[in-house]
Amino acid sequence: ARLRAAGEDPRPILARALGIVAVCSVPVLLIFAFASHLLIKAAFTASKTTAANSLLVLGLAFTVLACTYLAIQYMLAMRRTWFLVPLAAVALAEPILLLNASHEPKSFAAVVLAIQIVAAVVAFAFALRPDRTRVPPPGPPQRVAEERVPEPV
Repeated sequence: ARLRAAGEDPRPILARALGIVAVCSVPVLLIFAFASHLLIKAAFTASKTTAANSLLVLGLAFTVLACTYLAIQYMLAMRRTWFLVPLAAVALAEPILLLNASHEPKSFAAVVLAIQIVAAVVAFAFALRPDRTRVPPPGPPQRVAEERVPEPV
């Protein structure tokens, strides 16, 4: 918000925040991709390892969700709110889609991921739009002509 007020482009800050999400999520996603059975077995029991196939997909969904939250926080900091209507439509569709999704863990996780991708596309489509109400950069203060009032005699 400060960069925007100064007339600068604030999007590089959003890019850096997304970089932090990537740095944090890549190792976790690698664990989910290559050691999900061991992780589920260690955290729960061997009987729960059937859900291990969905762990990577859910990890991707949560990564996309984190990116969506960053885009939303960015827009709120820019005092934008018009993105809430299409995002609300996605949020309303989500429980309906999940209730009609397969109860198979990997298929259910795929529906979660698809919904999160749609939400992220909506959020970033609005976040990356150029700001039409850009604040002009601060310059020297403009002087207002002072009106001289004659002093009483």
